[in-house]
Amino acid sequence: MDNNRILKTIELYKGALTALAISPGGQYFVVGSKTGQAFVYEFSTLKLIDSPKLHSSKINALEFSANENVFVSASNDGSIAVYDIGAKSIVKGMSMPSKIMSLTMSPDRKVLAAGDDIGNIYLIPTNDYTAYTSYKNQSNWVSGICFSPDNVFIASVDWDFAFGLYSVQQKKSIQKMQIPTDRALNSIAWSKDNVYIAITCSDGKIYIYDAQDLSFL
Repeated sequence: MDNNRILKTIELYKGALTALAISPGGQYFVVGSKTGQAFVYEFSTLKLIDSPKLHSSKINALEFSANENVFVSASNDGSIAVYDIGAKSIVKGMSMPSKIMSLTMSPDRKVLAAGDDIGNIYLIPTNDYTAYTSYKNQSNWVSGICFSPDNVFIASVDWDFAFGLYSVQQKKSIQKMQIPTDRALNSIAWSKDNVYIAITCSDGKIYIYDAQDLSFL
């Protein structure tokens, strides 16, 4: 950012773009579309290098693995795809019980967490992307999900205006609270210094909480 100005606007695709992720080393970025197609770009040149069709429906979320060349996509079609940019192929596909709306990687990139449209969160080991465990942490569409930077908690928000906190070590939900709004919650982020939790909302506001005691700031 330079004096809060937009530095450049890039038209990547004529249709609706629905998700975006940047690789850990900054070599690539990938965007998802409403049609289930992904578009992979080289970050330094903005050159389109691949455009795989990964799903039969809208891509809701994208995340890169620890590998610069491998990213994960999730869709309304109830599937998760693991795609290798170098090989230009899907290296793993998972059929999930419901629509997957959100994705996040643990800080060590060893666990993928996925939220669905009925309040479930799935924890998927990234060593093979096969088995998963799940828990019910929300009552509606899990629109945002993130790990705490110390990998102790998973935080999530849903379209019923609720925030949920899950203990990774205890393997159980430990906190649930309503956000003071009557509009859908869209995303959540935990600051890398473990100080703040920020939640975006369809009312145009960002709600910021103290990450230690969850007090509203």
